[in-house]
Amino acid sequence: MARNEIEKGKFREQTCAEAMPKIAKMLLKAQDEAREKKQELELVVLSSETNWTSRIVERAQADAITHQAQNEIENEDEEMS
Repeated sequence: MARNEIEKGKFREQTCAEAMPKIAKMLLKAQDEAREKKQELELVVLSSETNWTSRIVERAQADAITHQAQNEIENEDEEMS
């Protein structure tokens, strides 16, 4: 599932900031069986903005991205019901 979403995502046309919430959503959906548990993602950015060195996304930003992705997933589930 995640591979199909990545291929459809056109991530080469997006900045890291634009792509991270979408990738977080894909990762959380891929772990559907663990959805009842609190999810915590560790995100790393590697881009021209970081001079091509890997930088760990700050915990507050990663938590906000995770929360946004979880809300989007819940909204999708409600719309399907």
